[in-house]
Amino acid sequence: MKWFKHMSDMSISDRGKYVLSKHGSNGYARWCLILEMIAQAMDRNKPNVCYREMPINEWCRSLKINKRRLRDFLTDVGEKLDLCWEITENMLKVEAPEMLKLVDDSTKKAQVAKRHSVIVTERDEDKDEDKNIDKDKNEDECIGFDVESSFEEIWGKYLNKDGRKKAMECFISSVKNEDDFRQINLALENYNKSDVVKKGFIKSGGNWFENWKDYLDYKNVSEIQKEKDKKQIEEQRNMLNEAQKEGVPMPENVRQQVRETLEKLKKKSK
Repeated sequence: MKWFKHMSDMSISDRGKYVLSKHGSNGYARWCLILEMIAQAMDRNKPNVCYREMPINEWCRSLKINKRRLRDFLTDVGEKLDLCWEITENMLKVEAPEMLKLVDDSTKKAQVAKRHSVIVTERDEDKDEDKNIDKDKNEDECIGFDVESSFEEIWGKYLNKDGRKKAMECFISSVKNEDDFRQINLALENYNKSDVVKKGFIKSGGNWFENWKDYLDYKNVSEIQKEKDKKQIEEQRNMLNEAQKEGVPMPENVRQQVRETLEKLKKKSK
């Protein structure tokens, strides 16, 4: 792979700046690794074809990322970085047309001489890949949970950016897998819709992330009051119904008071 070298200005190019600003150092590293993997495939036997195709689980394992995040990453950066990709059943093909410009003639000639031995090696590697795929029953367990990028994703949705360090420590200690990540997303969604946030009272990041589980079943004060009002309406109705069933005389002023109470409660509960 002598013909393929990381350009020293990649990180300050428009593409590099975009990846770093949108996906951080992890995203930048994934981009570089994708190009390396395509270059390796070109070195093996197809220098004139600038793509790499293999099971999506193998892509995920190599890039230390799960399927959902890999799709999101490629969807976002594909056009910006001139990466073409498609998924067919369980296979993912990633193409980088600009890579053809990097292949020089001398390297191509050297590749022809090496082609036979490389093909044999590739077949052995394919056998190992197949064995790994058979063992990969649970993708997320095999790949692992990407804590850093998961924190960045949830932190981007939090409205108060104070206390980032403590927030990250609390996140790492309480969010261990994709299920926990879905839970904290739900908690944050509830919190962002809450009355306190609408009024502008937003906890610091460290405070909220330390107690995020409190918001899994969070209810606003207004919602709690509505539930109380509904319960009171039912009690008033039941009282009237019981009185009618038992033939208990009820003074007109009491009846009127009950009716007025019911009307008020109905208006409040709307």
